[in-house]
Amino acid sequence: MRVFKILFLTVVVLLFGQSAFSQSKVYKEQVSVKALVGSPDEDIISENFDLQQYIESIYINSSKFYNQSLPYIKTGEYRVLLDRGKDVEKLFIKTKELQGVSMNRVDALTFNKSTLYDALYGTYASVLGIVTIKLKEE
Repeated sequence: MRVFKILFLTVVVLLFGQSAFSQSKVYKEQVSVKALVGSPDEDIISENFDLQQYIESIYINSSKFYNQSLPYIKTGEYRVLLDRGKDVEKLFIKTKELQGVSMNRVDALTFNKSTLYDALYGTYASVLGIVTIKLKEE
């Protein structure tokens, strides 16, 4: 009888217990903006668009998602990688330098967070990620 009780308790624990090695949260690495907020209305964006605030919101939301905390960086002090074309070296600027840049000048805007960018650009990239902006040539 005692063997059956032990066997029964073992089966119950195995069936209903949670493994100590399994994760309680599953994060999806890539989230589509269209899936979250729908298609953008270009008239509203062009009137109220502020590139500095937009990029800072990317960093803040990334920190909330990956680190479950807000970054301790002042407004305008976030780092952005500026891609100036094939023949010119990429340059780090701060978001305060993007104040007043029109949406029409932005050719591409990407956010990357991976071990590759950690190795290339240091701990800032590993904690917050890197926003890269490519501006149209005038």
